[in-house]
Amino acid sequence: MTSHSTHQELVTKSVISELNGSASVSFLSLLRSLPGIDPLLVLKELHTHSKSSGRYANQAKALLEDSNTKRDYAVRSHPHPVPHPLDYDWRYSPKGLMAIIEQLERKVTAKGVVALLGAPTLAKALSERRSTLQLHLFDQNTLWGQLIDGVAFHELDLASDGVPKEVLNQADYVVLDPPWYIDTYKHFIWYGSQLLNDGGTLAISVLPIGTRPSADADRRKIMDYAKSCGLVFVGEETAALNYSTPPFERNAFRAAGISTAIDEWRHADLWEYRPVQNAAGSSRPEQEKEVSTWHELTLDVVRIRFDMTASSGLPELHSLVHGDVLPTVSARDPRRENATVWTSGNRIFHCSNSQRLYDLCQSIEWPKNVAEVNASRDSTESRALKQIEELVQLEILEYGGHIG
Repeated sequence: MTSHSTHQELVTKSVISELNGSASVSFLSLLRSLPGIDPLLVLKELHTHSKSSGRYANQAKALLEDSNTKRDYAVRSHPHPVPHPLDYDWRYSPKGLMAIIEQLERKVTAKGVVALLGAPTLAKALSERRSTLQLHLFDQNTLWGQLIDGVAFHELDLASDGVPKEVLNQADYVVLDPPWYIDTYKHFIWYGSQLLNDGGTLAISVLPIGTRPSADADRRKIMDYAKSCGLVFVGEETAALNYSTPPFERNAFRAAGISTAIDEWRHADLWEYRPVQNAAGSSRPEQEKEVSTWHELTLDVVRIRFDMTASSGLPELHSLVHGDVLPTVSARDPRRENATVWTSGNRIFHCSNSQRLYDLCQSIEWPKNVAEVNASRDSTESRALKQIEELVQLEILEYGGHIG
């Protein structure tokens, strides 16, 4: 039996179990009760039941109707920078933040050392509590270092950067919130194990079993790799950490036909580890340093990535999907391969010369003199800049009060 068929069995069994219990009165409550299953797969499963003559047909129809009932997401300000889908950037919800903060504060003394990898909003929340903890944030986005007070910021390339001497084996508590891919988990776990002191605790946000076909195998690999790093498993809290639904995922759901707001549907399990005394530990995971071909510009609050390998032809945008929003956030979707321009609203385009488009956008003061510059450009460049201007205006309206 393949991992895909096994995963489909999990989806079917999980949805039927919830329908049997009759506890899910809305599409969102159904999603929250499931083990991290993609809402689009849940939608597909409900469609299957709704078209049958089985016992779950009426419940499925009611839940499908609820998924199609337009409800706006609650206005909640998210800190800059706005998440971009190419960063796989999901951030803890307020409930998720409180869960990890309470866990942390139970185990760390008032002046303890806490290291956070890939968890900038947790660093921000802790700093705003005027905590006496010694906080260290490790992240690749240097903007977080400018935005958060009271935190020692370390710009980090996990594949190659060394551990600063001042925090090597010093942390009482380490929080890892990596993108949910096994190679990334290994880099986070290795680096986190180097920060941990002998009596410390390492906490990992772990993808739930329903996330994707490989999730069960990935979870076993995470467990095995942590053990190889000299860490012993000490506890688990299932579905302990909730995440806010970022703007790019909201757009993807709308494009896929889910009109209702499904905020905070995503959750992770919390695994905790302690170091084994005198353990040899694992060598650093091998990985060639990747040079990204994407360059980024932030226009107002909208982040746009440009693939700099596309450097011949005209700089105009061409649609790849209906409505321009990719209706999924899955890294396995083949339509991603043709995108050379990608916005923080999950809009994807093909541009034959995205390098030139990047240069055009970078060369003007945004947005004050777009019209003035357009008048001095040839018609092709003017059209391209006009496309970008309209994109930025559209996504600013979509963010509304959600970014601030």
